[in-house]
Amino acid sequence: SSDDDNGGQEQGQDPIIAKWSSFSKAPVANGAVGTAVELSDCKKKSTLEFKADGTYVSTPYIEDQGECIVDGVTNGTWKNEGDGNYQFIFDSNSNSISVQFKDNTLIIISGEEADIYKK
Repeated sequence: SSDDDNGGQEQGQDPIIAKWSSFSKAPVANGAVGTAVELSDCKKKSTLEFKADGTYVSTPYIEDQGECIVDGVTNGTWKNEGDGNYQFIFDSNSNSISVQFKDNTLIIISGEEADIYKK
């Protein structure tokens, strides 16, 4: 609600709204995020941008025969469901995913893997 203390953030601004860059991946076991492994320089070019209008753009980079190329851009929509869960919708797929914010990092936990992004 609008009277919550939101830590000095802009009123109503969701913490996910930003352009995030891929940084590392980590295994997840029993809900705990394990030791993160930093991604290659190429994969670190990948971005995930969440916009205030409820849309997002995912731009993944992969290495292909020695070149760093964009591997298909995904446009979708997102919704904060509360309690650290966000719904991501692209095409006809809808996923409710656990998200954590920590020291300017975004941790997206999906099954047994966590994707870690930095602002």
